[in-house]
Amino acid sequence: MYFPNFIAEIIPFLLLIQDAGQDDIRRQVLAIAFYAAYTVAIPLLPGLIGLRWLDKPYRFFVYLLAFTFLTELAGMLLSRMEIPNLWLYNTYTAIEYTLLMLIFSMINQNERIRRLLLFSIPVFLVIWIFSTFILKSSDQFQGIFLSIVSVVFVIISVATLINEMRNSEVLLVDNPVFWFSSGVLIYFAGNVIVFALIDQLLGESEAALYSGWLIHAAMNVTKNLLFTIAIISTGAPKRVIGDLYNGIRIQQKNR
Repeated sequence: MYFPNFIAEIIPFLLLIQDAGQDDIRRQVLAIAFYAAYTVAIPLLPGLIGLRWLDKPYRFFVYLLAFTFLTELAGMLLSRMEIPNLWLYNTYTAIEYTLLMLIFSMINQNERIRRLLLFSIPVFLVIWIFSTFILKSSDQFQGIFLSIVSVVFVIISVATLINEMRNSEVLLVDNPVFWFSSGVLIYFAGNVIVFALIDQLLGESEAALYSGWLIHAAMNVTKNLLFTIAIISTGAPKRVIGDLYNGIRIQQKNR
């Protein structure tokens, strides 16, 4: 079974083109899917620009964004060739969980909570292996498993946001932890029902399936916009641009 990129399945529902032929719809689907699937590049670009100036948690954040981008690229290529690619997205889930937990453990000041988050990683991986390779196969969608993971990250992100609201030494709008946690919260809260019902949606009408992936696409794009603000609010991209500007000015003075 192959799994199209996250927005490719919902575009026919969005377009509602009754007079267009199948070839016209397909071209529009591929065009929109190409651009929508790579919204992750929006936060990735400033992250790569300011990578050397980022603190450790946000460097791992950029690694996650880069891995997401590569996964989308590989998934699209496999989908277009109609090669099974659900194994790729199932593998992505394990790496995404690991990196997100590492990030949350780094930005959390409570040592007991940090150790708990880190301890959850090997526990999760054991459950992931059991769910992916024993309960189901690696080329099946892990809907219930993903919904449980979503609930976990909703809880963690809400707890992090509450902590930042109480203890942040800077304005929340200037706090990258606030924007990062908000992105995680919106994405997983919006998708928890979609993931839980994905098996039913796959067996229902196309309209129901498209509606589910419409929610998923909207949450994905919103998450990436909030992630972009998180990267920018670290100040690292601005610092790089400032260094470049100062370097150019120095060169001009030396001429």
